[in-house]
Amino acid sequence: MTATTIELKNPLDLVKLGKDQVQVLEIDGLPVLISPDHLNLNFQTLAELDEFRETPRQLCGSVQLHTAQAFIDYVNDFSDEHTAIFVDEENAHFVAVIDYHRSIDQPRHGNHTATFECQKTDEWSVWMKNNGEKMTQEEFALFIEDNADEITVPSAAEMLEVALTIKANTTCEFRQSQRLDNGQIQLTYNEVIDGRAGASGQLDIPQEITIAMQPFQGSDSYTRKARFRYRISHGKLAMWYDLLRPQKCIEEAVKDTLSKIQDPENGVTVSRFYFGRPPC
Repeated sequence: MTATTIELKNPLDLVKLGKDQVQVLEIDGLPVLISPDHLNLNFQTLAELDEFRETPRQLCGSVQLHTAQAFIDYVNDFSDEHTAIFVDEENAHFVAVIDYHRSIDQPRHGNHTATFECQKTDEWSVWMKNNGEKMTQEEFALFIEDNADEITVPSAAEMLEVALTIKANTTCEFRQSQRLDNGQIQLTYNEVIDGRAGASGQLDIPQEITIAMQPFQGSDSYTRKARFRYRISHGKLAMWYDLLRPQKCIEEAVKDTLSKIQDPENGVTVSRFYFGRPPC
């Protein structure tokens, strides 16, 4: 038997084919064709017919929100009692599946989602990028100058003075170091004049600083300590810093964001929360 191909330009033309070869049913107000196997009908699927309805059969789409408040507002506008929110703490990622399953016997498509991904701030990215990176004296001094606003202890003015002092001694030859009782590091150096050692001097820098940063845009600021490190090699001084457990800032910021989303008075009205990633 030879298959017959029928080109259809309008779904409503299906009715004209007649019931002798096909059966036309009406589903949700739309004509749907049930054809024998030997007919090869060039036709759209039921899902593609949705565009011919006055309104879609269901909401679908993935919405990307930029703030926690926008996420809260959107979820409250479109959620129902079965909406579920998935919290990926590791990646600071919140996903609301608006049309989530009602129960194991009443599944839904889960095609309507709202996503909020916490965006890292520029200052957080800069401090993390340079964490543990060895710098020359001049590079280190410039870094401190450019990022002094995030340093709370010692004060920004004190750290700028340290940076200027470090920069002023880039031509010196460093010999040794020691830790002082006040917690600072004292570096001893000789000025190099025409290839000869000149006057000796000392450079005091803090052993530890405290920085306050916003890890995410719109989040609170969180403080972490950073330890200054240095190495003297052949009279040259290399400097860097090591942040102590910076991931704790992210964890605290995610918890605070979740608390805002779950706030009984100003948060979402959704009660279903899962810690993990939503199903694909």
